Amino acid sequence: MKIKLGNLIQLVLSLSLGVGLVYWFINQMTQEEIDATLTSFSQANYFWLIMSLLVGFLSNIVRGQRWRLMLRPVGYYPGFWNTFFSINVMFFANLFIPRLGEVSRCGILAKYEKVPVEKSIGTMVVERVIDLICLLSLLGLLLLLEYDKIIGLLQETFAKKEVVEESSNSILKYGLMATIAIAVIVGAFYIYKKHGLTQLKITIRTRLKGLIEGFVSVRHMNDFGQFVFLTIVMWACYIIMPYLAFFSLAETSHLGIVAGMGCMIFGGFAMVATPGGIGAYPLAVRAMLALYGINEITGGALGTMLWGTQTLGVFLSGIISLILLALMNPSKK
Repeated sequence: MKIKLGNLIQLVLSLSLGVGLVYWFINQMTQEEIDATLTSFSQANYFWLIMSLLVGFLSNIVRGQRWRLMLRPVGYYPGFWNTFFSINVMFFANLFIPRLGEVSRCGILAKYEKVPVEKSIGTMVVERVIDLICLLSLLGLLLLLEYDKIIGLLQETFAKKEVVEESSNSILKYGLMATIAIAVIVGAFYIYKKHGLTQLKITIRTRLKGLIEGFVSVRHMNDFGQFVFLTIVMWACYIIMPYLAFFSLAETSHLGIVAGMGCMIFGGFAMVATPGGIGAYPLAVRAMLALYGINEITGGALGTMLWGTQTLGVFLSGIISLILLALMNPSKK
């Protein structure tokens, strides 16, 4: 499989950010804090982390079934197991190269279920738009429920900022904007030189047709009620995952479902920032738990355990799914 230059650059940048966050996270800890973190690991009840992992597997099953519903209006009925395995492979591939998993799962259905890639990508884009709407809606709900806590934490954080930090943040901000602008220009020039303007127009037109069919699939879905139900169940699983993990530590066992929703939201954004959320996910969970008076050591430890459990589960399920795809589809290899 060829890795495009843009994907490689994105991988290096995001992975560097993740490793940098891990280094910073460990380097700023004192020996006492490191010892306290290790103590949290040794005293944790891993039963609840395993239960959280099982709920994650359930969410993949639900996502797979929901995707099957979206493909029916465009005339394709992929098998349950191949679709489920493709979802597992998607999350597995995203551990290494961001957004590679989305392409991988469409490729799996094209290979084993003969679903055209442009049509499955169309439904996948719709799926991502719906998920983004759900995520932003939950974020809005979180802001309403925990407005005082969030505003208080922001005010306390910015009150500690120094003027020097503001200048450094400005440099970082404008440097990031310049980097993005350069990447867009270089990418556009690369596409133009490789394909030419005419071929580029044909490619865009073909892809847009497939995408439009994917969008129409939701509109003409006969099982729309089941689609809505599966969407609710899937997002409930995402919220329950960190909530169950709270019971693994005595210091966080009293936290409620709203705190779990907050960790899911902030953790979700962290997953986009770095491959598999490396470095960023524990920091996001720690920041969220600070709203509820959980100290940084405990918050960081829980975030690390939750991230480690999820990453291990994604890795194992991805490998097993790749093996089972080959074993269960011998005539389609």
